[in-house]
Amino acid sequence: MKHTFSKLRSVLLAAAATITVAASAEDVAVTFVKMETSSSTKNYVMYEAGKMYFANSSLVVDQKGDGNIEATNLEKINKLMFSTGTISGVGEITITEAAPSLNAVPTMVKESFVIESTADGEFTYLMIDAKGQTKSQGTATSGSSIDISNFEAGVYLLKVNNSIVKIVKL
Repeated sequence: MKHTFSKLRSVLLAAAATITVAASAEDVAVTFVKMETSSSTKNYVMYEAGKMYFANSSLVVDQKGDGNIEATNLEKINKLMFSTGTISGVGEITITEAAPSLNAVPTMVKESFVIESTADGEFTYLMIDAKGQTKSQGTATSGSSIDISNFEAGVYLLKVNNSIVKIVKL
């Protein structure tokens, strides 16, 4: 099954906070990216010059912008979570904004799924198709059911705050 993922680049990068170098030469502001795949969990530290982009059907990560890249097939990615923080000159890590935990049960659906999140109270969600277009949006709380029975079969992303979960509509 072939999907067009070129427009999703802006969606994923918009979910990550802007990366800047802090005023102190010793402290560097970074974005932490946690990627859950079908077989593992990978953690990345994205520096100012770092990049995330799409190439063919893969998400490519270049943490420092030095050309040392790692590509992951999009069909294997289940979840991406973004947090911001700093790394000091001595390697101490401080997370200033953590992404809330996000799950969808089940992730392969015909009609609806339930959002499970540690986000406090009501939150806004987006359902994004493989072309990067918003298919639906609304507000929900943890435990809310989201109906996607009118969606075409394919891969969609559920975005809540700085977390993204892949949903497959059967």
